[in-house]
Amino acid sequence: MDKNSPIGVFDSGIGGLTVLESLKALMPQENFIYLADDAFYPYGTKTKSAIENRVLTIGKAFIKKDVKAIVIACNTASANAQKLINWAKIPIITVIEPTALAAFNQSQAKKIAVIATKLTISLGMYQNYLEEWQAKVYSLATSELVPLAESPNRQSAETKAQVLEIVKPLLNKDFDTLILGCTHFGLLKEALADIFPHAQLVACGEATAIKLKNELERLDLMTERKSQGSVELLCSRHPECYLDKIDWLSFKYRKPRTW
Repeated sequence: MDKNSPIGVFDSGIGGLTVLESLKALMPQENFIYLADDAFYPYGTKTKSAIENRVLTIGKAFIKKDVKAIVIACNTASANAQKLINWAKIPIITVIEPTALAAFNQSQAKKIAVIATKLTISLGMYQNYLEEWQAKVYSLATSELVPLAESPNRQSAETKAQVLEIVKPLLNKDFDTLILGCTHFGLLKEALADIFPHAQLVACGEATAIKLKNELERLDLMTERKSQGSVELLCSRHPECYLDKIDWLSFKYRKPRTW
Protein backbone atom coordinates (compact mmCIF):
# COMPACT_ATOMS: atom_id res chain seq x y z
CA MET A 1 0.00 0.00 0.00
CA ASP A 2 1.21 3.49 -0.86
CA LYS A 3 2.16 5.44 2.27
CA ASN A 4 1.20 8.67 0.53
CA SER A 5 -2.37 7.57 -0.22
CA PRO A 6 -5.10 9.69 1.38
CA ILE A 7 -7.13 8.93 4.49
CA GLY A 8 -10.91 8.81 4.20
CA VAL A 9 -13.05 10.47 6.87
CA PHE A 10 -16.84 10.63 6.97
CA ASP A 11 -19.93 11.67 8.91
CA SER A 12 -23.54 12.36 8.01
CA GLY A 13 -22.82 16.10 7.94
CA ILE A 14 -20.23 18.62 9.09
CA GLY A 15 -19.89 17.33 12.65
CA GLY A 16 -17.06 15.00 11.67
CA LEU A 17 -15.03 18.03 10.67
CA THR A 18 -14.36 18.47 14.41
CA VAL A 19 -12.51 15.15 14.22
CA LEU A 20 -10.77 16.12 10.98
CA GLU A 21 -9.48 19.25 12.73
CA SER A 22 -7.67 17.03 15.24
CA LEU A 23 -6.45 14.63 12.55
CA LYS A 24 -5.02 17.48 10.51
CA ALA A 25 -3.40 19.09 13.55
CA LEU A 26 -1.65 15.86 14.56
CA MET A 27 -0.74 14.71 11.03
CA PRO A 28 -0.47 17.83 8.86
CA GLN A 29 1.43 16.13 6.04
CA GLU A 30 -1.31 13.56 5.40
CA ASN A 31 -3.90 13.96 2.63
CA PHE A 32 -7.53 13.67 3.72
CA ILE A 33 -10.78 13.11 1.85
CA TYR A 34 -13.82 14.11 3.92
CA LEU A 35 -17.35 13.03 3.03
CA ALA A 36 -20.41 14.76 4.45
CA ASP A 37 -23.07 12.15 3.71
CA ASP A 38 -25.88 14.67 3.42
CA ALA A 39 -27.98 12.32 1.27
CA PHE A 40 -28.39 10.10 4.36
CA TYR A 41 -28.40 12.83 7.04
CA PRO A 42 -29.03 12.44 9.93
CA TYR A 43 -27.69 9.02 10.89
CA GLY A 44 -29.01 9.11 14.45
CA THR A 45 -32.63 8.62 13.45
CA LYS A 46 -32.04 5.65 11.12
CA THR A 47 -32.30 1.94 11.97
CA LYS A 48 -29.27 -0.10 12.95
CA SER A 49 -29.51 -2.14 9.74
CA ALA A 50 -29.72 0.96 7.55
CA ILE A 51 -26.63 2.48 9.17
CA GLU A 52 -24.63 -0.76 8.96
CA ASN A 53 -25.31 -1.01 5.24
CA ARG A 54 -24.61 2.67 4.62
CA VAL A 55 -21.28 2.49 6.46
CA LEU A 56 -20.29 -0.53 4.36
CA THR A 57 -21.29 1.23 1.14
CA ILE A 58 -19.27 4.33 1.99
CA GLY A 59 -16.30 2.25 3.07
CA LYS A 60 -16.28 0.41 -0.25
CA ALA A 61 -16.50 3.71 -2.14
CA PHE A 62 -13.53 5.10 -0.19
CA ILE A 63 -11.48 2.01 -0.90
CA LYS A 64 -12.11 2.52 -4.62
CA LYS A 65 -10.43 5.90 -4.11
CA ASP A 66 -7.35 4.03 -2.79
CA VAL A 67 -7.44 5.37 0.74
CA LYS A 68 -5.01 3.75 3.19
CA ALA A 69 -7.32 4.09 6.21
CA ILE A 70 -10.84 5.20 7.04
CA VAL A 71 -11.90 7.23 10.06
CA ILE A 72 -15.58 6.95 10.92
CA ALA A 73 -16.00 10.43 12.39
CA CYS A 74 -19.48 9.70 13.70
CA ASN A 75 -20.51 7.89 16.87
CA THR A 76 -23.70 6.40 15.42
CA ALA A 77 -21.83 5.04 12.41
CA SER A 78 -18.95 3.85 14.64
CA ALA A 79 -21.42 1.83 16.71
CA ASN A 80 -22.61 0.14 13.52
CA ALA A 81 -19.32 -0.41 11.72
CA GLN A 82 -18.71 -4.12 12.25
CA LYS A 83 -19.71 -5.13 8.71
CA LEU A 84 -17.16 -2.73 7.26
CA ILE A 85 -14.48 -3.71 9.78
CA ASN A 86 -14.98 -7.38 8.92
CA TRP A 87 -14.85 -6.71 5.17
CA ALA A 88 -12.05 -4.17 4.88
CA LYS A 89 -8.35 -4.95 4.57
CA ILE A 90 -7.27 -1.47 5.70
CA PRO A 91 -7.45 0.17 9.15
CA ILE A 92 -10.96 1.30 10.13
CA ILE A 93 -10.80 3.75 13.01
CA THR A 94 -13.93 4.38 15.07
CA VAL A 95 -14.47 7.08 17.68
CA ILE A 96 -16.27 5.47 20.62
CA GLU A 97 -13.61 3.36 22.36
CA PRO A 98 -10.79 5.96 22.27
CA THR A 99 -13.17 8.71 23.40
CA ALA A 100 -14.56 6.62 26.26
CA LEU A 101 -11.03 5.77 27.41
CA ALA A 102 -9.92 9.40 27.25
CA ALA A 103 -12.91 10.45 29.36
CA PHE A 104 -12.30 7.68 31.88
CA ASN A 105 -8.65 8.67 32.24
CA GLN A 106 -9.52 12.35 32.67
CA SER A 107 -12.28 11.82 35.23
CA GLN A 108 -11.16 12.11 38.83
CA ALA A 109 -14.38 10.87 40.39
CA LYS A 110 -15.05 8.27 37.69
CA LYS A 111 -18.54 9.74 37.34
CA ILE A 112 -19.17 10.42 33.66
CA ALA A 113 -22.14 11.68 31.65
CA VAL A 114 -22.65 10.83 27.98
CA ILE A 115 -24.78 12.74 25.49
CA ALA A 116 -25.30 11.21 22.06
CA THR A 117 -27.94 10.39 19.48
CA LYS A 118 -30.82 8.12 20.39
CA LEU A 119 -29.34 5.21 18.43
CA THR A 120 -25.87 5.55 19.98
CA ILE A 121 -27.31 5.68 23.48
CA SER A 122 -29.62 2.73 22.81
CA LEU A 123 -26.73 0.57 21.59
CA GLY A 124 -24.94 1.25 24.89
CA MET A 125 -21.33 1.07 23.76
CA TYR A 126 -20.18 4.07 25.82
CA GLN A 127 -22.06 2.78 28.85
CA ASN A 128 -20.62 -0.72 28.45
CA TYR A 129 -17.02 0.47 28.19
CA LEU A 130 -17.29 2.85 31.14
CA GLU A 131 -19.17 0.46 33.40
CA GLU A 132 -16.67 -2.28 32.60
CA TRP A 133 -14.02 0.10 33.90
CA GLN A 134 -16.10 0.66 37.06
CA ALA A 135 -17.27 4.20 36.28
CA LYS A 136 -20.67 5.61 37.22
CA VAL A 137 -22.46 6.59 33.99
CA TYR A 138 -25.31 8.98 33.24
CA SER A 139 -26.53 8.80 29.64
CA LEU A 140 -28.93 11.04 27.76
CA ALA A 141 -30.18 10.79 24.18
CA THR A 142 -29.90 14.25 22.62
CA SER A 143 -30.46 13.78 18.90
CA GLU A 144 -32.15 17.19 18.85
CA LEU A 145 -28.74 18.82 19.26
CA VAL A 146 -27.59 17.68 15.80
CA PRO A 147 -29.55 20.22 13.70
CA LEU A 148 -28.58 22.95 16.16
CA ALA A 149 -24.92 22.09 15.61
CA GLU A 150 -25.41 22.16 11.84
CA SER A 151 -27.04 25.59 11.97
CA PRO A 152 -25.03 28.70 11.02
CA ASN A 153 -26.70 30.29 14.08
CA ARG A 154 -25.21 27.82 16.53
CA GLN A 155 -23.62 30.64 18.58
CA SER A 156 -26.89 32.57 19.08
CA ALA A 157 -28.57 33.07 22.44
CA GLU A 158 -31.65 31.29 21.11
CA THR A 159 -29.63 28.20 20.19
CA LYS A 160 -27.93 28.17 23.59
CA ALA A 161 -31.35 28.30 25.26
CA GLN A 162 -32.48 25.33 23.17
CA VAL A 163 -29.33 23.40 24.11
CA LEU A 164 -30.04 24.04 27.79
CA GLU A 165 -33.59 22.73 27.46
CA ILE A 166 -32.41 19.53 25.75
CA VAL A 167 -29.71 18.66 28.31
CA LYS A 168 -31.70 19.81 31.35
CA PRO A 169 -32.18 16.23 32.68
CA LEU A 170 -28.44 16.13 33.47
CA LEU A 171 -28.36 19.32 35.53
CA ASN A 172 -28.98 17.55 38.84
CA LYS A 173 -26.59 14.66 38.15
CA ASP A 174 -23.25 14.25 39.91
CA PHE A 175 -20.50 13.93 37.29
CA ASP A 176 -17.16 15.59 36.60
CA THR A 177 -16.72 14.62 32.93
CA LEU A 178 -19.09 14.96 29.99
CA ILE A 179 -18.58 12.93 26.80
CA LEU A 180 -19.77 14.66 23.66
CA GLY A 181 -20.82 11.36 22.12
CA CYS A 182 -21.72 12.81 18.74
CA THR A 183 -19.08 14.57 16.68
CA HIS A 184 -21.57 17.34 15.90
CA PHE A 185 -21.67 18.28 19.57
CA GLY A 186 -18.14 19.66 19.45
CA LEU A 187 -19.67 22.57 17.52
CA LEU A 188 -21.79 23.32 20.62
CA LYS A 189 -18.91 23.06 23.06
CA GLU A 190 -19.14 26.69 24.15
CA ALA A 191 -22.80 26.42 25.11
CA LEU A 192 -22.29 23.09 26.84
CA ALA A 193 -19.31 24.42 28.79
CA ASP A 194 -21.47 27.28 30.06
CA ILE A 195 -24.21 24.87 31.12
CA PHE A 196 -21.83 22.41 32.83
CA PRO A 197 -18.97 24.59 34.14
CA HIS A 198 -17.98 21.93 36.70
CA ALA A 199 -17.38 19.24 34.07
CA GLN A 200 -14.53 18.44 31.73
CA LEU A 201 -15.87 18.16 28.20
CA VAL A 202 -14.40 15.33 26.15
CA ALA A 203 -14.96 15.44 22.39
CA CYS A 204 -14.00 12.71 19.94
CA GLY A 205 -11.27 14.38 17.91
CA GLU A 206 -8.04 14.23 19.88
CA ALA A 207 -8.28 10.63 21.11
CA THR A 208 -9.34 9.40 17.67
CA ALA A 209 -6.44 11.21 16.01
CA ILE A 210 -3.98 9.62 18.40
CA LYS A 211 -5.46 6.17 17.72
CA LEU A 212 -5.14 6.66 13.95
CA LYS A 213 -1.55 7.90 14.21
CA ASN A 214 -0.58 4.93 16.38
CA GLU A 215 -2.13 2.51 13.90
CA LEU A 216 -0.42 4.10 10.88
CA GLU A 217 2.91 4.01 12.69
CA ARG A 218 2.38 0.37 13.65
CA LEU A 219 1.72 -0.54 10.01
CA ASP A 220 4.47 1.74 8.69
CA LEU A 221 1.89 3.76 6.73
CA MET A 222 2.71 7.32 7.80
CA THR A 223 3.22 9.51 4.77
CA GLU A 224 6.73 10.34 3.61
CA ARG A 225 5.49 13.72 2.36
CA LYS A 226 7.31 16.69 3.90
CA SER A 227 4.95 19.41 2.70
CA GLN A 228 1.43 20.17 3.93
CA GLY A 229 -1.12 17.60 2.87
CA SER A 230 -4.37 18.44 1.11
CA VAL A 231 -7.99 18.27 2.27
CA GLU A 232 -10.79 17.45 -0.14
CA LEU A 233 -14.37 18.10 1.00
CA LEU A 234 -17.07 15.97 -0.62
CA CYS A 235 -20.79 15.47 -0.16
CA SER A 236 -23.19 12.75 -1.26
CA ARG A 237 -25.87 15.14 -2.52
CA HIS A 238 -25.39 18.94 -2.47
CA PRO A 239 -22.14 20.90 -1.85
CA GLU A 240 -24.38 23.54 -0.28
CA CYS A 241 -24.42 21.37 2.84
CA TYR A 242 -21.14 23.12 3.71
CA LEU A 243 -22.42 26.62 2.92
CA ASP A 244 -21.90 29.15 5.75
CA LYS A 245 -21.05 26.35 8.17
CA ILE A 246 -17.27 25.84 7.98
CA ASP A 247 -15.72 29.26 8.51
CA TRP A 248 -14.21 27.93 11.75
CA LEU A 249 -11.92 25.41 10.02
CA SER A 250 -8.24 26.11 10.61
CA PHE A 251 -6.90 24.34 7.52
CA LYS A 252 -7.08 25.01 3.79
CA TYR A 253 -9.38 22.84 1.71
CA ARG A 254 -10.50 22.42 -1.86
CA LYS A 255 -13.88 23.74 -2.97
CA PRO A 256 -16.57 21.26 -1.83
CA ARG A 257 -18.04 19.07 -4.56
CA THR A 258 -20.34 16.09 -4.95
CA TRP A 259 -18.93 12.59 -4.27
